[in-house]
Amino acid sequence: MEIGTISRLYKAAASALQIAPDQHSEQVIEQILSGVGTVVSGLAALRNSLSDAHGRGKRDVRPAPAMPSSP
Repeated sequence: MEIGTISRLYKAAASALQIAPDQHSEQVIEQILSGVGTVVSGLAALRNSLSDAHGRGKRDVRPAPAMPSSP
């Protein structure tokens, strides 16, 4: 997946679902929807930074071991 693809997919989906910021005239709604787009971009950057999409990245991030179940 190329860099920025997740953001482009989000923008296309938001437009199709009519939740793109530029599709709303009320400022508070536009501001909230712009914030959602910023969160999506941030998550995409984090995903790329950790490189967890295609195997091990710079930091080998793994989940903590499962707690043993109590009898």
